[in-house]
Amino acid sequence: MVTVTPGGAKTGMQSCTSGPSSDASWWWRGGDEVNLWHRNGQRASYYEAMPSRVWKPPASNAASMENGHISSTIVVDVDNASDKCPQPVSRPEVYHKATNDHRDPANIPSQMPFVNSLTVASARSQATGYRHQFTFMSPMKLEDPPAPDDPMPPMSADGGSQEEFEEYWEFNNRRPRQVGGGWMEYRAHPQVKIEPYWFHSDSGAVTFVRPSTAMGPVLFLERDDGLEDLTGTGPVWEMSVKDLKGALKEGMADDLALDPESLAQRAVAEYERFMPRVLSWHDYQYITFWFFGGMEKGSKPSGGAQDKNSKSFFGGDGSATRSMFASDAFFKAAARLLMKRMHRMHPINLTYFVWTFSRAGVVMPQFMQAVGDHMLNTGQIPQCDRCSVGTMVWNFYKCGIRHDRYFEATAAECVRPNRLRSLAPRNFQNTMIAFSRMGHWHEKYVDAMARGVSRLLDAHDPRYPKTDTKVLFSYTCVNGSEVPADCFRIGSLTVILRAFQDFRIGSPDQPQKLVGNCERCCASMVDYVYRSVDRSPPFMREPSDAADFFLQLSKVAVDGYLHGAVNLLPNTSELQALVQEASPGRTADRLRELLARETNKK
Repeated sequence: MVTVTPGGAKTGMQSCTSGPSSDASWWWRGGDEVNLWHRNGQRASYYEAMPSRVWKPPASNAASMENGHISSTIVVDVDNASDKCPQPVSRPEVYHKATNDHRDPANIPSQMPFVNSLTVASARSQATGYRHQFTFMSPMKLEDPPAPDDPMPPMSADGGSQEEFEEYWEFNNRRPRQVGGGWMEYRAHPQVKIEPYWFHSDSGAVTFVRPSTAMGPVLFLERDDGLEDLTGTGPVWEMSVKDLKGALKEGMADDLALDPESLAQRAVAEYERFMPRVLSWHDYQYITFWFFGGMEKGSKPSGGAQDKNSKSFFGGDGSATRSMFASDAFFKAAARLLMKRMHRMHPINLTYFVWTFSRAGVVMPQFMQAVGDHMLNTGQIPQCDRCSVGTMVWNFYKCGIRHDRYFEATAAECVRPNRLRSLAPRNFQNTMIAFSRMGHWHEKYVDAMARGVSRLLDAHDPRYPKTDTKVLFSYTCVNGSEVPADCFRIGSLTVILRAFQDFRIGSPDQPQKLVGNCERCCASMVDYVYRSVDRSPPFMREPSDAADFFLQLSKVAVDGYLHGAVNLLPNTSELQALVQEASPGRTADRLRELLARETNKK
């Protein structure tokens, strides 16, 4: 019997078991000081940087700064945007402006040019030691956890009831309301209990504690943008979404007079009208005619018999090729239209629309920058469901476009305990891919992800493809169907382990609490892989997935940063079993090399 302990030690042989910690709340509480600050009245927002870590521009740059931030005007040319990708800066840049007093959002000036409430800086000129690999290092640091008796925050039991979604749509879309002091009152997504939060449009501050100035009469804001609803005549507007999808897939656009401009207008119109619950293929297949995936009879988006298209939703295997999407001319026309109208689109819809750009390989840097700015300038990230939170940063990664300010705000949302507990396996994977491969270091975020992954792994029985709804709630589609979250697969854990390697987890400058939680996460992953090998049905496995996982673990061990990884490597008999299971070729050869080294040690 192999027993994996939180400290990383492993003894015995053949199989692996472990159980959740006796401290049932360690996974969300460790390293998160914000709840304690809230109770003590010291801070009102998860989104604020610590005052002692606010980056100050050097005196030589003062003349080019205005109130602590760099003024800039972006002129977007979407037709040639792919040739105008911004180059990485070689000096610190201020992307956000912190408020003068981080303890009371009421002190935010009512008239201040928009910037966010976080102050962050590029790390290029500050990098030392192992840090040279990061393009960006967040000023947010891991602090002491809150008091042990701090209660668990409430979690949605069902991902949101109809009544909760009605309130969510009412506050955020149908009748947005402004309260005193220039604050907008919104509702976070029902997956996180439609928590009320307040956003200051001038400063960009987001807070989940009502500001003292956010009082008085409520002003209901009416849309007055001078734009009309998109309508039209002709085949593009007369054909159903299903017929449009079929015609575009068969290359009949020219024959049926389906011009790119009209198609873009129809696409944006569909997304402006649709009021979403969650970012789900189940819902968007009925309005996204420019993506042809899932058209085959009997195809399924998730679960047991996944079809090739749905499995490649976020995959990098290339199976979702460029031919599965509309033409470049369509995407360029859509980008031009969205630049003028994205404020009319729900943030979850905007996220899925942008996903079609990134998955099709249509890269428009300035358009992507504008999307990120819009989401920040309107305070919409808390309104996203768990899938869209992870998908938008994945979109930036997939397009190879940096938006450090957006990544910082996403990290701040992910570490909120109520949000952290709502994340599904796919969400952990997507955000870890984005942050690690874009070189964006945020220690609070990495620590939270390690704790959240361990929680789901320790609680799941790998015989089943879906997570237990007692551990993680399902989501409900527009048609009322309930979809439990997919569980972790071994391949997903290999991806997360690679992210740990990219982050150089265990490096000397990283907090020991973070390193310990990551080692504990690695132990949970190893335990889960052994259990999955023993119990998971064939459709939940991929060829050589366990072998690939342990090869990745050996890379982490060889790097020498995460010391506990060495104790988690398979012993000689386990390596022999992995070699037999591995597909012929490079994987098996590398396992034999590892086996030979292990044998020589004896």
